[in-house]
Amino acid sequence: MKRILISCLLVLLAMSLLMVINPAQQAEAAGEWYVKPAESIQAAIDAAAAAGGGTVHVAPGEYKENITLKSGIAVRGTAPDTIINGSGNGTVVTAIDVDDTALLSDFIIYNGAPGLPEESRGGGIYLWHSTLIISNCTFLANSAEHGGGMNNHESSPTVTNCTFYGNSASSAGGGMYNDESSPAVENCTFYGNSANNSGGGMYNYKSSPTVTGCTFYGNSAMSGGGMKNEQYSSPAVLGCTFADNLVYYAGGGMNNHDSSPALENCTFSSNSAVYGGGIWNYNSSSPVTGCTFSGNLADYGGGIHNEVSSLEVAGCLFSGNVAEYDGGGMYNNDSSPIIENCTFDGNVADYGSGMYNDDSTPTITNCTFRGNSVDDGAGLFQRIRALLRFIRERFLS
Repeated sequence: MKRILISCLLVLLAMSLLMVINPAQQAEAAGEWYVKPAESIQAAIDAAAAAGGGTVHVAPGEYKENITLKSGIAVRGTAPDTIINGSGNGTVVTAIDVDDTALLSDFIIYNGAPGLPEESRGGGIYLWHSTLIISNCTFLANSAEHGGGMNNHESSPTVTNCTFYGNSASSAGGGMYNDESSPAVENCTFYGNSANNSGGGMYNYKSSPTVTGCTFYGNSAMSGGGMKNEQYSSPAVLGCTFADNLVYYAGGGMNNHDSSPALENCTFSSNSAVYGGGIWNYNSSSPVTGCTFSGNLADYGGGIHNEVSSLEVAGCLFSGNVAEYDGGGMYNNDSSPIIENCTFDGNVADYGSGMYNDDSTPTITNCTFRGNSVDDGAGLFQRIRALLRFIRERFLS
């Protein structure tokens, strides 16, 4: 009897094992795919897409491949231990017509380098007509002609908590290049990126990104070390820091050419340029509110340099900026800025340590000039054809 009972139990156990689905099948049935080193991330993305969507979980390790994202698929790594290495052979990640049901998160995107110049857009990631979500990723040591780390073409992705480090562009946008795009970029760091021409950290062409709580540090270019805005771009830049960026021409922290970004509660410190250590404006009407310009260095316009511009500057501090020649705090040429409730303190220049005006008509209201050091015009220096309108100013030694 005992033998019969044991035999029955073994038969039941065998039948139950036959009915059990293996773990991989269970995962796929639940819309979850798992990838481990030596397996293909792209194969899992394709399988998930064929099944109508799902999540691809990528285990820690290095994956030498180039992948294409698809709508409805979340691809998750395990930062900072999951690396997709493009091996210098094309863009690492591509998204074409991918909507906001797609997600890329927790990866290091490394060593992407597109080939022919006409294809050289986005070494790390290239987006075309896409709105996906990208979070907690690091774009490291990628290169391209336009957008070493990321290139967005007519796209509006959401990019949060990402780092762009050591990427390079032979033309523009070492960290990120936006072409007729409006990405939301939040709590990201752009560090040590470079561009041979414009926008070491970020380059915007006919674009209006919203950039919030980001840091642009130690980037370099010919113009626009931290950020370059061109061709009627109008980004909103909120609560960002631009520090220790370097250019060989104009706009150490930011360069605005025929563009009008809205700047609020930003800090520009220790940036360097020939023109406009902190910011250089040409044909710009940017509102600049509650910002601090400190310790920036230029030949002309340590804090801000304005050419043919009519920006509004309110509630800002210009402190310890240095111009080798003119305009320690601000340099205005053929410009008519409106400056309200600002303080110019401890700036240095040969002429106009606080402010230098040439053929310009600024309106200055409720501002304080103190402790500025210069050979001529410690607070303000006016050249011929410069016309000032003062309302309740204080000039202190």
